[in-house]
Amino acid sequence: MATDTKIVYGYVEKATLVDKGMVLSAKFDTGAKSASLSAVDIHEIEQNGKPYLRFKVPGKTEEVEFTSEYLGKVKIKVRAGEHLPSQRKPAPIKRPVVMMRIQIGNKVRNIPVNLTNRKRFNYPLLLGRDAIIAFNGLVDPSHAFLIKTQKAVKNEVK
Repeated sequence: MATDTKIVYGYVEKATLVDKGMVLSAKFDTGAKSASLSAVDIHEIEQNGKPYLRFKVPGKTEEVEFTSEYLGKVKIKVRAGEHLPSQRKPAPIKRPVVMMRIQIGNKVRNIPVNLTNRKRFNYPLLLGRDAIIAFNGLVDPSHAFLIKTQKAVKNEVK
């Protein structure tokens, strides 16, 4: 079964947000369930009677604006060290979720991502277990950038 062959990714790979051809460094995090994308200026709008989010993704030189269908909110656990010592068990954070077409190497997948300002993190895109599974991947944490970046494939999604 050739389709079951796992792809080995480094702990960081280049990922393309296909709709705008924006290339970002993505951290593969097996400790996270969902994907998270750095976004600012997040606003809800309506298109064709459906809720959408308009937001900007900070790049190295400029912010790129996206509009994606709003899927709802996801609850994210607050990590150790991200809350005040006086708080025993902080409430989960709710973040908006949109579907993004993400390409790594020659694979393009529709991945639900939650939006948050990740400017204090090293990587603007975090891909959790759900995305790693969607890309049929294994993660080798001793390497980075194992996959060759390819030109964005706009119409191919599996």
